[in-house]
Amino acid sequence: MIDYFAAFIKTGVPDVEGLAKWEPLTEKDTKFIEFGDELLAMVQPPVKKLAVSIRNTQKPFPGEGR
Repeated sequence: MIDYFAAFIKTGVPDVEGLAKWEPLTEKDTKFIEFGDELLAMVQPPVKKLAVSIRNTQKPFPGEGR
């Protein structure tokens, strides 16, 4: 991850030779780089799982749910 940040700071483009190419986010291409123990790769986010997770962590507005 640090290599990507360093490349971005130096060049404005987070590409590092020998690592997965960091593609820009667009309306049609919503993949992102997943950092972890496996090799880095551009992946499609689990949108439905993320939406449920976000919904489950949101607090109600004051006055709701009484």
